[in-house]
Amino acid sequence: MKASLQKRLFLVLGIFVLAITALWAGLSLMLAYIVEDEIIDRLLAGEVAQLQQTYVSSGVMAQPRLDEVAIYASLEDVPAALQAHIEPGVGGEIFTPDDTHFHYRWVQLQGVPPMLLVAEVSPWLVVSRMSTSLFILLSTGLFMALLLSLVAAYVIAGITTRPLRELTAAIEQNPRPGPLPHVHQNDEVGVLATAMESALDGLQQALARESAFTHDVSHELRTPLTALRNAVVLLPASVANDAEVKQLVAASAEIENLLTTLVALARSESSLTTPLPMRALLEDVLLARSEVIEAKGLVLELNVDDEATAQGNEQLARLLIGNLVDNALHYAHPARLSIRYHAGLLELANPVGQGERAAHPASLGHGLSLVRRLASSQGWRFNTAEADNQYVARIAT
Repeated sequence: MKASLQKRLFLVLGIFVLAITALWAGLSLMLAYIVEDEIIDRLLAGEVAQLQQTYVSSGVMAQPRLDEVAIYASLEDVPAALQAHIEPGVGGEIFTPDDTHFHYRWVQLQGVPPMLLVAEVSPWLVVSRMSTSLFILLSTGLFMALLLSLVAAYVIAGITTRPLRELTAAIEQNPRPGPLPHVHQNDEVGVLATAMESALDGLQQALARESAFTHDVSHELRTPLTALRNAVVLLPASVANDAEVKQLVAASAEIENLLTTLVALARSESSLTTPLPMRALLEDVLLARSEVIEAKGLVLELNVDDEATAQGNEQLARLLIGNLVDNALHYAHPARLSIRYHAGLLELANPVGQGERAAHPASLGHGLSLVRRLASSQGWRFNTAEADNQYVARIAT
């Protein structure tokens, strides 16, 4: 399942919206507490100013105007539950276990010891003791703001990624429309669309040339090769055994085998793999070379279980194994070939006698690069090793 760029962008924007919403909700709540405390402090400051003004003008200590405010001549007159929380000379707040909230201020009057103004401000609290209607109003506003922000984030994500989505959809179409959308758009998406249009056109032309070349090689070269093979077969018996004729026969067979390999690698069917019965496949390859094996006097050792299978392409597998067997037929000294397949590893080992020329990568029929391509096209791994006068080709299927 493809990951949607629009969904990922919406997720990023959604997280951003949630973070901003949480930040502003916290800041708003903090601001509300600060404003609430500032209003209470100003009310108490107004009471203190009124008491001082009354005392200066009449010499009499007046009572506070607000019912929630009380004035005490000294700290000892304050209720015992509050005395331990009051600091001399300053004002402050007191929180009690019964959720009662107090604000206090010291009042300094001329000729009179400092008095204490204490206000039980619980009825004045709006934020911490929010009413149900106010809570519903704020919650609804917060929810609506969050919802509208998420909708805006979704719309922005859709608008932002729409050119890329349209470009992707056009590329996935078969046949591909031309030109691609947004090719003439004067921004980054237009540059990307133009580059992809050029790359896809070049790739399509290259594939067409490769297809035409494969067709020409497959059909046009087979005609002269067939004529050459027929001409060699029709040669008089008096020259059929000449070294030059035998070399011509071997060279034509090698060219035909190479052509078959190249065409097989070029075809799209070469990427299709199926479970291959390895023992039956190996036996077919060896039977196809039975005459050469008998003429060489090659001793075969086949150690493959009847139920052994490997995932691969049958035609490519036959070409690959046949090429390795041909290499052993040419270089094994003494003439012996051991073939073993176990736990997904195919090994072909043949002795190379002292003083004999060991198999060289270039001697592997079509060359080491084509042998590796035959293996890698099926998802197999190929390597060779030589030790103790043994040449071993290994294929991990």
